[in-house]
Amino acid sequence: MKLELNSIKNIGTKLKTAVSKALSLSFLFSRDSDFDPQSLRVGDKGERVEELQRTLRVLEFYDYPELEGFFGTDTRSALMNFQKVHGIEVTGVCDNATFEALDEALNECYPEIEFKGTMRLRSVGEDVKSLQQVLKTLGYYGTRPDGVFNANTASAVRTFQFDYGMAVDGIVNERLVKKINAVAASLRPLKHADEALTPIEVAKSVAQADTVAKSVFHTDAVKIQWSAVNSAWRPGKVLTITDVETGISVDLKRTGGVHHADAEPLTAEDTKKLKDIFGGSWSWARRPFVAQLSYLTAAASLCGMPHGEDIVSGNEVSGHFCMYFFESTDDNGYGIMDKAHAKAIDSAAQFTFPSSAKEA
Repeated sequence: MKLELNSIKNIGTKLKTAVSKALSLSFLFSRDSDFDPQSLRVGDKGERVEELQRTLRVLEFYDYPELEGFFGTDTRSALMNFQKVHGIEVTGVCDNATFEALDEALNECYPEIEFKGTMRLRSVGEDVKSLQQVLKTLGYYGTRPDGVFNANTASAVRTFQFDYGMAVDGIVNERLVKKINAVAASLRPLKHADEALTPIEVAKSVAQADTVAKSVFHTDAVKIQWSAVNSAWRPGKVLTITDVETGISVDLKRTGGVHHADAEPLTAEDTKKLKDIFGGSWSWARRPFVAQLSYLTAAASLCGMPHGEDIVSGNEVSGHFCMYFFESTDDNGYGIMDKAHAKAIDSAAQFTFPSSAKEA
């Protein structure tokens, strides 16, 4: 009885916390008619702040090694420097005008490469310069783009081709241009900077986060290094993953990724199950999963938002999902470990299922 009362008390505390957060936000929104819920400012936290920090780092205004996802004084200082350089009112708040300026600045780092013809050694032109700029942003090209396809450019192209399972010849044809454009688009920060949560959605999100299962049956999953997973699960191969909270299994086909896996549900039924796992709607939340690799069970984390390049047809979802394993990092060339993914991977290694869930 004492245990039940404590459980009820804990649920009540969490509910009050979620409601108070929602009411506090609602009060803020109503008390100031100029308050923009889409803006980011000191004290904010979450994935949109991570995207802002990632953007400022790509633009070389934010040089801290970790994306904390918390809008503190360092982020404010970096943002104010950006605003000053770009002639925006220096407020330290990322409002619509600042988002637009950031987006425009990113276009220079992620230009869409226009295919005008095959590019190879000694090719010159704006298309070569755009190619070099994108490869530089992705971490493949280390010098200043100059529009001249030299040995460094060819080396960067060959490395990209190798990483994405393409013929390694250092020659840029139309297929490769489409691939580079697709990869750049999927990795470009601020793709979803215009999304914001309402107070009710915030409360719902907090409540859902608090109810992630704390199960009682060990998964026997281990944190297998990404290098080993990358060798075992190559692009084109199918892997079965299991959500540690529900015990639901889904087949994913790996479609790409360098430092983590880009993967898509194999069938429409797999898409439906995956969407059900995330509560019936796609979400940027990371969830702990376990993946069966030969005779080992690997702890993993999946972000539940389809985005970027879409390869598998007929699965009734457009885009791919990012799946992280131990020591996976982002694919933008900075080698940063996503803290939310790391936490989910730790959870996957510790989570346990009820026997009924395992049998299902």
